[in-house]
Amino acid sequence: MKPVRWAAWLGVIGLGLGAPLAFIAAARAAGFDGFPLDDAFIHQTYARNLALTGAWTYVADVPTAGSTSPLWTLLMAIGQALAIELPWWPMALGIGLSLLAAWHGALWSERALGLPRLGAAALFFGEWHLVWAAVSGMEIPLFIAWLAACWWLLARFDSKQDAGWRDVLAMSLLASAGHWIRPEAILALPFLALGVAVARGSRAQRVSRAMTVLALPLLSLLLYFAFNRSLGGGMWPNTFYAKQVEYGVLREGGLLQRAGGQVAAILAGPLAVLAFGIPLAAWGAVRERRWVALVPLAWAATHLAAYTVRLPVAYQHGRYLMPVIPVALAYGAAGLCTAWRRLRQRRMARVVLLSAWASAAVVALGFLVLGGRAYVRDVGLIDEEMVTAARWVAANTPVDSVIAAHDIGALGYYGGRRIVDLGGLTDAGALRVLRDTGELAGFLTQAGSDYLMTFPGLYPQVGRQCQPVFSTGGVLSPALGGENMSVYRWGGDCAARMTP
Repeated sequence: MKPVRWAAWLGVIGLGLGAPLAFIAAARAAGFDGFPLDDAFIHQTYARNLALTGAWTYVADVPTAGSTSPLWTLLMAIGQALAIELPWWPMALGIGLSLLAAWHGALWSERALGLPRLGAAALFFGEWHLVWAAVSGMEIPLFIAWLAACWWLLARFDSKQDAGWRDVLAMSLLASAGHWIRPEAILALPFLALGVAVARGSRAQRVSRAMTVLALPLLSLLLYFAFNRSLGGGMWPNTFYAKQVEYGVLREGGLLQRAGGQVAAILAGPLAVLAFGIPLAAWGAVRERRWVALVPLAWAATHLAAYTVRLPVAYQHGRYLMPVIPVALAYGAAGLCTAWRRLRQRRMARVVLLSAWASAAVVALGFLVLGGRAYVRDVGLIDEEMVTAARWVAANTPVDSVIAAHDIGALGYYGGRRIVDLGGLTDAGALRVLRDTGELAGFLTQAGSDYLMTFPGLYPQVGRQCQPVFSTGGVLSPALGGENMSVYRWGGDCAARMTP
């Protein structure tokens, strides 16, 4: 490799490492040292209990199906078993997985779409959503890395004249891990089977390969269902049901409105410029009959459609849609590359295309800065509200107290008390409260709650009729138009006021 190319690769890898580390450093400089999501503490609580007791429990030694990503929780348990101080283990693992995802994504982009490997890696490393995900403490980079490996294997499979059983087995084994990372990974299975079915070979070979690729994932899926059922849940994690109930009102909006909100969440970055190349890349693949190359794009559209129909949320920077971004970036860049090869002899077209590339680079850099600021605010909000309230509970309530809360992540990790989960993540019985907050008073009393930890606006009737015994006093949430987390003494006066 030439020295210039070596330097370019070192620069790209430096971006892949430097951007997430800069996000962490900025948060620490602002005095915050945690996660940008309360949900990250849910994984850590499960992981700590698993490392200490060997049981899949959240609190009170009761097995629950509250982890949306069992594989990520298992990985987190390694850090807990090694007593690595938070947040270093999940951050290091997230950054490492983001590097792995970018590498496999670059290999796939080069083989399937003709993108230069170096340029594709730079695209992935410079997208701020992916940087945010790498240091979120969540399973997002693991899911993206899994998808990137699947697309890379599929591209390798298609490029071989005669793919053998080892290739099929590798694809089947990899596909079997998906739903242990995220339940919606099941959406990728038919596309992986379709990909090997349209790859090179006779009709009998293609059908046989597709059935073989699906065999192990379907067996793994049955085990996954049994795992969740054994923990006292349904076939899917409790979160699968709770989120759809909690945000069911969003499904009342028009389909186009919902889709627009979903797309807008992932277009806030260089994809806003590169998206214009996606139809060009797709049309080129259709015209050249490169059907396997279209499989990841078809999956991305299906993933986006599924969330639009069932869970049309775009909060937390569209974290459920972030796995779509690498695919969209690669197709968009490939489309612009195709246009460049065909139109670069025309002066005006050359100017337009060069401007598009320059704009994408400037937008990516600008959003890295904005994304870093957003990350600091996100971590600060969780630290000032959820973590502060949880630490107050640990220091100021009797050890046998029962705390009801909707946001249970930091409370579970730092609170050290039995929890009544109002979000339905660890207790499916709370779903009736999510459907009708009028059920709150009876539910809290029946569950033996001593305290209620919540944002006042989440249960307005509580905020109007009860006085908190503690409020965090954080500055970020009110500055962003929100409230401070408050703790109410439920047993006694508050319960009497709320009970009809």
